Amino acid sequence: MSNYDAQNNNFNFFTDGVVTMIDENGQEVLCDFLCSFDHETTGNSIVVYTDNTINSNGSVNIYASVYTDDAGNVKISPIEDDRDWKAVHEVLDGLISDMGKHLE
Repeated sequence: MSNYDAQNNNFNFFTDGVVTMIDENGQEVLCDFLCSFDHETTGNSIVVYTDNTINSNGSVNIYASVYTDDAGNVKISPIEDDRDWKAVHEVLDGLISDMGKHLE
């Protein structure tokens, strides 16, 4: 789900709804913040974002990372726990369901 370098820790969190990520070529990419949540079981904080690119299936690419925020010093890392990935999918399914209700 992620093409961004979560190891480099270059992450500008919640700036006017924009997340600045660094791609595999070292270039800044502005991504739209979608949501964040804390996973109750793993204790991880997760951020979900998109660069609004379209994949080969015609869907918008969506990415997720674990983050820590130590007094404004935000660091990200890849999601490694399957429970976190399951939670990301559940949250996204809920957001899509809620959006559908608002469109009815």
